[in-house]
Amino acid sequence: MLRVDLTQINRSVQEKLAPFNLKLSSKKDQSEFMQVIQEIKREAGKDPLADFEILFTQLHKSFFEKLISNYDSLSKTELQVCAMIRMNLEQKDNLTTFLMGI
Repeated sequence: MLRVDLTQINRSVQEKLAPFNLKLSSKKDQSEFMQVIQEIKREAGKDPLADFEILFTQLHKSFFEKLISNYDSLSKTELQVCAMIRMNLEQKDNLTTFLMGI
């Protein structure tokens, strides 16, 4: 769900900024503008859950191993939910706040 929200925000930013590219008079300004837009796209395209998983694994080294050894049929999403519950992030607001801070 968060990934969908970020994709929509990214698309909205692109649409809103596109007209400004036409208003830039010099090629240098246009080039710099496009570089900034590309950087924004890269940042918005990052998967915050991947960062969460890396951070969580560093803090709770054996959590996933123990969980998988007891429940080997859990999907990646279910493992992420378990990790979020472990960190008391079961409420959507807490999770969103945490992920935006990554």
